[in-house]
Amino acid sequence: MSLPSLSALPVATGLLLSLATASWAMQHRNYVAARHDRFTGFPATPAWNATAWYPSHQFSGVAWARDDVPYCRQFALVSPLHLVCATHYQPLPGTVMRFLNSDGVTVERSVTHLTPIPNTSNQNTDLTLVTLSGPLLAADKVTFFPYLNLGVESAYIGTPLTVFGWQTKAGTGVLAMFDDYVVNDLPNTRLLRFDYLIASGSQDDVYLEIGDSGSPSFAMVGGTPALLGTHITIDANATTRFNYDTFVPHYIAKLNAAMAADGYQMTPVYPLELAPSYSAWAMGLSNEDHAADPDGDGLPNLLEYACGGDPAVASRAMTSGGALLLPVLTVDAGVATLSLPVRGDAAARGLTYAVEFSATLATGSWSLTPPPGSTLADAAFDPAVPGYLRRTLTFAANDPVHFCRVRVILTE
Repeated sequence: MSLPSLSALPVATGLLLSLATASWAMQHRNYVAARHDRFTGFPATPAWNATAWYPSHQFSGVAWARDDVPYCRQFALVSPLHLVCATHYQPLPGTVMRFLNSDGVTVERSVTHLTPIPNTSNQNTDLTLVTLSGPLLAADKVTFFPYLNLGVESAYIGTPLTVFGWQTKAGTGVLAMFDDYVVNDLPNTRLLRFDYLIASGSQDDVYLEIGDSGSPSFAMVGGTPALLGTHITIDANATTRFNYDTFVPHYIAKLNAAMAADGYQMTPVYPLELAPSYSAWAMGLSNEDHAADPDGDGLPNLLEYACGGDPAVASRAMTSGGALLLPVLTVDAGVATLSLPVRGDAAARGLTYAVEFSATLATGSWSLTPPPGSTLADAAFDPAVPGYLRRTLTFAANDPVHFCRVRVILTE
């Protein structure tokens, strides 16, 4: 899917400014300031709006760019030191971010550094990590947001959203589906979509317009806001306005890697059980080494661990469901498709499934860069296989790349 972004052109160093007019921004079906504004007296003397339809005071971690006139775009705090934003519309270093804390006092930090978040093909996505000039401490009374962690994408469908946009306004949406955002024919950002029905709906329903880039969408989980997305693009037909966010939970491992140097990581709203280690999984085998093959089926222990096999049973099928453990490559109508099972909690287990490409099979010819136009997606097995997803990579079979392989890497 190739769509325009939601930004207008930035025109000043150190500030988020726009050539667009104030009418280009998030629209409510029936806007009422007392119901939809997060603050009263904004921006000069912001105070929490007690009559908002949502618990506005629970969003102290949604910052706004102080000098971003007229939009005052919003950014979600994901650790005491980090925000997330849209890569296509970044707050430049020096931009002042302002928060309203739980006591109704404004707190400020400035932007010092931007880190684009890559996808599995090391292409930049439309998600960027923002580092602030200093952490928000307990005394600042500003709360950062966890993210909503569910097992598979399909579990998120139907989730009610609290959607933020320009001038610290908020409305509603419902997560409808997932897609990929294509830039220069590269599938580089995973998206969630929420829809606005033009004919009818709730007075709180909203659709996005230019000016909303990077503002966040949340789910409410037990009264706690949990981050799901940052606004990226829009589309429409005669009956529906389609609104797209970068799907933040898709990039947790990459965000954690970027935050690690500062001593932080993303926080799940649901506590994660510690994934069994390889050592625990292999305990009791006649040979527990990664490269060993105690059942003699030609599959090393590490591959069985990563792809759902039983190291004590000579079989090349998954223990549950019967799908093949090994990657499968097919070609149809000029399109090559590589599929393989992957663990849904691979990041927590320290597992990486690296797809490598070569035109010659020669030593040193293998590369992690996929052919142009490749697509990569994870989906649930049908029927479902608990704990596993099917990863599918497609690319043109007539590309100079003639060979591909999967390398499983374990870092515990």
